[in-house]
Amino acid sequence: MSKQNQSRISTFGSQVTSIISVSLVLMILGMVSLIGLVSDRITNDIRHNMGFVIEISPMASEADIQAIGSVLDKSSFVASHSFVSAQDILEQESEAMGEDVLLILEDNPYNPEFDVKVTTEYAHADSIESLRTQLMGSGLAIEDILTQALVIDRVNANLDRAIMILVIVGIALLIISFVLINNTVSLSIYSQRFLIYTMKLVGATSSFIRRPFVCKGAVNGFLSSIISSIVISALVTWLKNSDSTIDELLTWVDLFVIIGADAIIGICLCSLAAWFAATRYLNAHYDKLFRS
Repeated sequence: MSKQNQSRISTFGSQVTSIISVSLVLMILGMVSLIGLVSDRITNDIRHNMGFVIEISPMASEADIQAIGSVLDKSSFVASHSFVSAQDILEQESEAMGEDVLLILEDNPYNPEFDVKVTTEYAHADSIESLRTQLMGSGLAIEDILTQALVIDRVNANLDRAIMILVIVGIALLIISFVLINNTVSLSIYSQRFLIYTMKLVGATSSFIRRPFVCKGAVNGFLSSIISSIVISALVTWLKNSDSTIDELLTWVDLFVIIGADAIIGICLCSLAAWFAATRYLNAHYDKLFRS
């Protein structure tokens, strides 16, 4: 086998290794992005389900109940609310207990109530407690307002901690990705460092020498993103088919956006890494090329 063929095989093998390595990095970035997106959706769902229960006075008339509903309809802090009659509560409790409550008690002990869900801006214990005070002093036919301040505080603390961890992991992965991609691309250009030096000797400008390496880096980044996109798409398809919850939390539009972002990151990072690597060998002294 001639030296020229050996060189071609070596260059091809280096390029394939580079593409596979970058693909693995982009896969990790894409999966972390998917996890972050799903976590954000779950966080919003949890916060949208935070709120309180308004127990209506047993002496309240139909007009009083409508007045409370009207106030809730006009309130900016209410994301949604639903009315539950005393009879509905009685049936729910009887079903939960497995026997008719009226067989134990002569009268229905429950009051009608409104189940109120607040907007995410008010999904905090102090905000909900402030709303409770406001509604209790409004003069409406309200018996009591039930909140779970301690539970809400704990949920918010855990959600904030989880979001912070995901952000830190995402930033760390982005930095690690650039370092790994930079090293991978540098190794692929390493074998051509003497060619770069020779081109510089014959008068080629720095931009002319760098251009093919940057273009090749962009192509490798694009090919890597295609491989990464195929794997991520297959994984998401399997998850959506096996779990309907994932199908609701993650849409195909979300997947396409993440795939597109992955492609842009791959192309940009590989191009930038190729630019840095080519520049390093352009500025290197001839003697240092043997020690690189």
